[in-house]
Amino acid sequence: MIALIGLCIFVMTFLHWVVEPLELALTPLFEFTVFPWLLVGFGLWLLAAQDN
Repeated sequence: MIALIGLCIFVMTFLHWVVEPLELALTPLFEFTVFPWLLVGFGLWLLAAQDN
């Protein structure tokens, strides 16, 4: 029983210190707020190409 409590505390600590900051860093990708800027950059790259 003590090992189960220790395991639960370890998992909660792992989720708090590792997964939560990772989630905050990846939130713009999850909300697709970065995607329109990527499309704008790709469009500008296409328009800036050299003419043959």
